[in-house]
Amino acid sequence: MFEIFKVCWDVVVLRHYSRQGMKLSAGDYIVAIGFVVFLYGTAVAAAVLYQNHPQYKWVLIATVAIDGIVAIAMFVWEIKWWMKHRAAALAARSAQPSAQSNQPGQ
Repeated sequence: MFEIFKVCWDVVVLRHYSRQGMKLSAGDYIVAIGFVVFLYGTAVAAAVLYQNHPQYKWVLIATVAIDGIVAIAMFVWEIKWWMKHRAAALAARSAQPSAQSNQPGQ
């Protein structure tokens, strides 16, 4: 049930940023889907291996460590992406003449 709420919230957030001029490209979607597939593929496989063969605990620990490093790298990439696109959207918005800019108090 929570996952359905999460997907709906993601749609709201994507729509909000799309209105601000920060649209995702096809490459962004590919990177995001690849990230999720990588994390689920490695973590679930390592967890199942550990569940069936407890002697391979070190594989689970190594996988969790690698997934943590990949997650941190992805968060850094996302922050850089957001800063770059936010600056471009603000520059595009400030370059457009606004009809409200001539109003007093603005």
